[in-house]
Amino acid sequence: MTLVISACTADPPEERLLDYETRLFRTLEITAQEKPTTQYMRFPSQPTLLADNIRETIDILDLWSIRECALHGVLAQKNSALGRVAQPSTRMFYALEFLRLAPQCIQQLQSEGKEDLAAILSEAIASKEAQLPKIIWQGVLGGGEYERYWKIPQQLGDYPEAENYGSDTALAALADDVERWLDKDYRYQSSEVEGNLQKILAGDGGALYKSIVLQGFYLGRIDTALKERLQTGRVCRSGKDARANILDTVVRKYFVGTIQPWSVQIQARAFQLDAAREIEDLLAAGQPEAFGVWREKRDRVITEALQAPRHHVQSLLPIMRQCGLAPEDQAL
Repeated sequence: MTLVISACTADPPEERLLDYETRLFRTLEITAQEKPTTQYMRFPSQPTLLADNIRETIDILDLWSIRECALHGVLAQKNSALGRVAQPSTRMFYALEFLRLAPQCIQQLQSEGKEDLAAILSEAIASKEAQLPKIIWQGVLGGGEYERYWKIPQQLGDYPEAENYGSDTALAALADDVERWLDKDYRYQSSEVEGNLQKILAGDGGALYKSIVLQGFYLGRIDTALKERLQTGRVCRSGKDARANILDTVVRKYFVGTIQPWSVQIQARAFQLDAAREIEDLLAAGQPEAFGVWREKRDRVITEALQAPRHHVQSLLPIMRQCGLAPEDQAL
């Protein structure tokens, strides 16, 4: 899997995590470590997401035979020079319009005694319905907008900002559309769908993913050092040890007062990924293999990293107890 390496200059969230680590290690006499390079998974490249060209069942010559059907215009447009190079979302609209209009055309052909052509069109409907998850996946998730949603920013800055993200409502609306289309209700408003795709361009999936991974990486690295420190001997001989006051200040001011509020915000934003995951789940049958691999690993990394603050408290407790800063029976 291709990886993105974080920039050499730390941005505010990383600076806070690194500052906390430095102060905690100094207090506990843990040897300072070199600043790490955090790695992030990159969204699969576009060539790995391209679907095979779908072979049409209806020959272009048969278009003349269905010229009285509204479907004729859709197929003619799709097979035009512009239609052949249309964006994935436009090709998806062609497929939805085909499935919406084809049944009526079949009835018309049958009334005209064109049973053979009606049968071909029926086969085309069955084929298109079977391919629909792949077609919709390409239209909604494979056109580049979703890739931008997951793009990892160089700097997080003040993320997450106290604002409403338009991508949240856009993803929820797209999830409703996808569910309806798969349930054979092929109605759509192209302007609304395209508008929602544009809104997810400015979404924060990549920033959220980076924040979660960054949190998990640093707190996990600190936890490993804390466990090793416990094996070398006691940190405090008693609660009156001078080091206890310093440790209490570091934990309260730099973890509880600085890291945890940011972590709570990250946790809250993580719930907004549900709409994106809903679309992915609905279209799992049509997803490219490379996306499936990336998606599975992404979810595993996010799930594990979101537990990092809780695990860090668990790692701190034995040392806090030694220093009289937590009752012996305190638990999470």
